[in-house]
Amino acid sequence: MKRIKTVFSPLISYIFGLIAALPLCFDGIGVLIFGSFIPFLYTVFAALGGVGNREVKKRHPYLSSYGRGLLFFLGYYMGAYFWFWSMYPLDFAGFGEGEALVVILIAWIGLPLMQAAFYAFMMPMFLLVTRKSGKSVYAVICFSALFVIFGYFQTLTWAGVPFAPPAVALYRARVFLQGASLFGSLFVDFLIITVNALIARAAVSFRQEFDLDRAGRLIVGAMAVFILNTAFGGIVMLAPENTDTPVKITVLQGNISSTEKWGGKDSPLDVYCEMAVEAAKLHSPDIIVMPETTLVTTIRKGSYHEWVFTQLAQETGAEILVSAFYDDTENDKYHTSIYLFSPETGMSEIVYSKQKLVPFGEFVPMKELIEAIAPPLADLTMAVSEIDAGESSEPLPSEFGGIGGQLCFDTVYAPITRGEVSEGAQLIVVGSNDSWFGDSRAIYIHHAHSVLRAIEGGRSFAVSANTGISAIITNEGEILGETLPLERASVTDTVYMQSGRTLYSVIGDSFVIICAVYVLLYPFADKLSLLAKKVLGKENKTVANN
Repeated sequence: MKRIKTVFSPLISYIFGLIAALPLCFDGIGVLIFGSFIPFLYTVFAALGGVGNREVKKRHPYLSSYGRGLLFFLGYYMGAYFWFWSMYPLDFAGFGEGEALVVILIAWIGLPLMQAAFYAFMMPMFLLVTRKSGKSVYAVICFSALFVIFGYFQTLTWAGVPFAPPAVALYRARVFLQGASLFGSLFVDFLIITVNALIARAAVSFRQEFDLDRAGRLIVGAMAVFILNTAFGGIVMLAPENTDTPVKITVLQGNISSTEKWGGKDSPLDVYCEMAVEAAKLHSPDIIVMPETTLVTTIRKGSYHEWVFTQLAQETGAEILVSAFYDDTENDKYHTSIYLFSPETGMSEIVYSKQKLVPFGEFVPMKELIEAIAPPLADLTMAVSEIDAGESSEPLPSEFGGIGGQLCFDTVYAPITRGEVSEGAQLIVVGSNDSWFGDSRAIYIHHAHSVLRAIEGGRSFAVSANTGISAIITNEGEILGETLPLERASVTDTVYMQSGRTLYSVIGDSFVIICAVYVLLYPFADKLSLLAKKVLGKENKTVANN
């Protein structure tokens, strides 16, 4: 029996990873993210529970804990990224069926493996930090803090791709997300993991240590974290909004396939111009937003396309935000950008250029190595040439106030919204093209990131996606209207330009520093506690003598 358990324990860690990812894979069960990590965390605290525990007795405890973490996170990310298979057979990229199968298999296994290999390092680190006091309730917080730290570092390189953090599962239940306005979505991840870990630790106390009283206190602690977070969200949602100028916005979704868009035709232009005119007749919007690469060409001063959009702005009486390529000849850069056309002043001199590019979609990282080991991946770019990343967060100069622009993958990275808010953006518009993903789970997860960014930045988001999901989202994460995937539709609603600042937009990811300090000081907690008692004891004696 022991041999069977040993054989299947790696498989169990992988299965627990798949279970943890389930709330990300289906709408309607997002709140289960507050419990989906419990099976895995039970094994963590059962094995790493303190002096003399089973993990420490093993010959290679740190290697063993790393292996457990690797398999868990591999299962988590392979579950969260199962939507890769919806892209088969990659016909829009010109691949044959065999090549498409290889590319998707490499992506579905390779990207999760990269992320799992990194995240798994938190397991031996947790063992190292808590090896003498793993039974303490503070060890639970230490695990959550490490999760936040590793989540933050995941955002720093192209290989991290922070596309599937636990918080995205809650985008339909925004009452649980309002804490992101204080310390960012990583703080929400912290709360989610803490609730899971407290319950898992309670299960260990009950089943292995037979300490019913301790288990009860841990359960109460988990309930307190959950209730306090929910109560805070409810208070924020009930509080009066800090509003400035109301603005009516229309977002357009033309539902034009990637094959048609990149086919060199002007049909997307015709579709979006017709939709804009129709929306203007029906709703008289102040701003009309079009998706990423509405045109797969460059808009230049004096060009036909500049004339078309200037005329469209005048005809509709709305400011038009359209995405196309931008050739920065002065700096020898080629960007995907957002242009603003005003009925009064025409095309703005300021454009927004996409800051976070899609690996293998817009550029090939480590291209020489990729060409050597996986040649089909080296050709997996949709643009006519590789794109350069933009660097400026300067808002577009609308008559209603500064408008921050974002394109597609930008919404996955919180610092971009924070930078735009700091620069004076009062509204964020997003152009996206998720047509590669059809109606798979990928577009829902991407949609969820816009909700998180809206709450973090305290700004309304207007998202125009070529094939969906397009939406208008308030600064509290309320989805006022959204389209279905793969339909030609538009959404119009009124939001407010915002001038206030959330705490997160001011202090950024300072919560990560707090977590890092906690983890660093945790091994010395007993000594610090003893020192504090001595100091307080001396102070009390001094007061008594006086």
